[in-house]
Amino acid sequence: MAQRLSKEGVVTIRVLAEKGQNHCEIARTLGVTEGAVRCGRPEYPAPPTRHLRRGHRHANTPGGLGQASRTSWRYDAIMTPMATPTKRATVYFDESLHRALRIKAAETDQSISELVNEAVREALAEDAEDLAAFDDRAGEPSLPFEDFVRDLRRRGKI
Repeated sequence: MAQRLSKEGVVTIRVLAEKGQNHCEIARTLGVTEGAVRCGRPEYPAPPTRHLRRGHRHANTPGGLGQASRTSWRYDAIMTPMATPTKRATVYFDESLHRALRIKAAETDQSISELVNEAVREALAEDAEDLAAFDDRAGEPSLPFEDFVRDLRRRGKI
């Protein structure tokens, strides 16, 4: 049986709808179905959707002026090719962390994927800096741990 949206989820849907996102975008951001989005905000009229046939381009759409675009039968939405190829992965978050990510995504007009990609890039950049520091100190003499502990005892530090 389908699970009902929490009050927090309904508020998030309202915020995203006021910012002009359609059901498909909101559902993708929250990780729920479009039906859950529609049922989560019944008092608001649905935003206008583009009913385009597969492969049809319209002058007012992002891909309509010569850019490659595809439409999806399922969502009636236009998907433009991304600048860099992406890979799909399944990540399991703690419930509280996922809730925080959804809220931050809604507030910053980013998807959860964009937030996670940014965090992973920053972590990998930190690792690269650490590895560079290790490489810089590779020529320094190493001190065995036992000698280091003896020296600390001799100086009265431990």
